[in-house]
Amino acid sequence: MNEQKTITINEYEVPVREYNGQRVITFKDIDDVHGRKDGTARKRFNDNRERFIEGTDFFIVNQPSEIRTLGFQRPQGGTPEYVTLISESGYLMLVKSFTDELAWEVQRTLVNNYFRVKEINISYSTKSTSVGEVASMIKTLRSVMKDQKSSPIKIAVMAKGLCQQFGIAIPNDFVEKSQWEQMEMETAI
Repeated sequence: MNEQKTITINEYEVPVREYNGQRVITFKDIDDVHGRKDGTARKRFNDNRERFIEGTDFFIVNQPSEIRTLGFQRPQGGTPEYVTLISESGYLMLVKSFTDELAWEVQRTLVNNYFRVKEINISYSTKSTSVGEVASMIKTLRSVMKDQKSSPIKIAVMAKGLCQQFGIAIPNDFVEKSQWEQMEMETAI
């Protein structure tokens, strides 16, 4: 079997798994990255099961060949009867009640560095693009957006997104939210 890719989150190696064209995670992975007792994520899921939509928030995989392809096996050998995989939307709903500081940090890291990474990789082909070409594209789009009276924040978000899609590192605080937007975000929480 091929060596499985992993992403380190909170000192835990999360296996990169995809199902139905999207990244998914297991209950065990969620417990491990959040430093929770085994079974915590599954219990939260079961307690709120009626709120989760199968095929959107989670997937039940019960075909042995699919389970093996995803890299699951029992510790004593053999294939589990079924595996529950959690999508990004399911993950966000599931950990809604995890409100400690570590949970907020882990949630942000998992969403940005695990679930959404595939979107960036798919957005553009592997054609080599120079920094100058990206800068030129940003300059052109910035001009168009200014003509359309776009806010400076929208222009900054566009520039940051383009840079990220072409592998150009941009600081997390590159897009600074206005005080009004920060107040809106705080009241929404």
